[in-house]
Amino acid sequence: YLITVNGADTPQVYDGATMVAAVNTVGGVASTLLLNRVCSFNQRLYFAEKDTLSIWYLGVGLYQGALTEFDIGPLCTKGGKITKIATWTRDNAAAGANEMLVIVTDQGEVFVYIGDYPGGVWNLSAKFSVGEPVAGVDSVVKLGPDCILIGEDGFQPMAHYLQLGQS
Repeated sequence: YLITVNGADTPQVYDGATMVAAVNTVGGVASTLLLNRVCSFNQRLYFAEKDTLSIWYLGVGLYQGALTEFDIGPLCTKGGKITKIATWTRDNAAAGANEMLVIVTDQGEVFVYIGDYPGGVWNLSAKFSVGEPVAGVDSVVKLGPDCILIGEDGFQPMAHYLQLGQS
């Protein structure tokens, strides 16, 4: 399946032959959320709600259904909105690679989560500030296992910030 969002319409699902509106609910009621980012992480789809600091996610293996909110607003000291959600793979130096979920705000705050999902084993692995990312959907680009952040600081690998912070 291909899942598309644009922040103005109902998420769309393409099954290889037809494009139809996804049927998502919040609290058992049809969702009217405006979702503008989508990312697959640990067999779940994560969506960013337009102009907010809320992430919504589905159950394992689902492309539509009951959405659950994960609000990062209380952690954001600069406010703003989510501009990108992505996955990032890091070598853990012991037993292989860790897959992490990265959330970037338009104010340059980056949150890195590791674990299954927010309702289960879930930990904030890192939080740091970077230069404000470029506007648009491609402020973070996957390059191999790393993520490249494109913003006021230029093109910087996420690993650079994790080790040194913004300089």
